Amino acid sequence: MLNYDKTYFLQFLTKTDYEINLQVSFGNRKIATAQSLKFLGQTTDTTLTWKHHIGELTSRLNKACYAIN
Repeated sequence: MLNYDKTYFLQFLTKTDYEINLQVSFGNRKIATAQSLKFLGQTTDTTLTWKHHIGELTSRLNKACYAIN
């Protein structure tokens, strides 16, 4: 059984490639496309850069530093 609320499709691209309009389906239901996903605590985006992950980590660390002071 596939949980469609938790299943996403992430198309990996290079920085110079254009996104191809793909529609992935399973059991006559479409799988949602995502620009970034969080998996095992790491945020991955379509170009496999660290931008989203570092942004989220920086935000959490800033909150923690503020709480310590």
